[in-house]
Amino acid sequence: AIIVPIFKRGDPESVEQYRPVSLLSIFSKLFEKAMRKRLLDFLEINNILSPKQFGFRKGNSTEDAIRALMTIVNHSLNSNKKVSGLFIDFTKAFDLVSHDNLLIKLEAVGVRGAALGWFSSYLTGRKQQVRIIK
Repeated sequence: AIIVPIFKRGDPESVEQYRPVSLLSIFSKLFEKAMRKRLLDFLEINNILSPKQFGFRKGNSTEDAIRALMTIVNHSLNSNKKVSGLFIDFTKAFDLVSHDNLLIKLEAVGVRGAALGWFSSYLTGRKQQVRIIK
């Protein structure tokens, strides 16, 4: 992919102030979208995703996550139970995902054959270049 860094705000000398945008062919974009839908449908149909996961799921929003949290908190408080919360913001979490481990997990949940081969090809040996637009 060709990566074009888009300035967000703040110090233009700071690399953290740029959002990477991948320029892909229309074929690549369509195929990625189709594979994403197939994978999410597979995960939903086979009940692989926890009902407590709200992110990146169709029909689930931030408001749904907050509502679920408030239901748990209210139920606990009404039952005279203690309530604790731990909130973690993983910076650049997607950048830290091991592609090898991701492929192992896909296979473990039942992704096989051509689909697993496509994900392996897609995640392995990727090359990119950065295009600076002045």
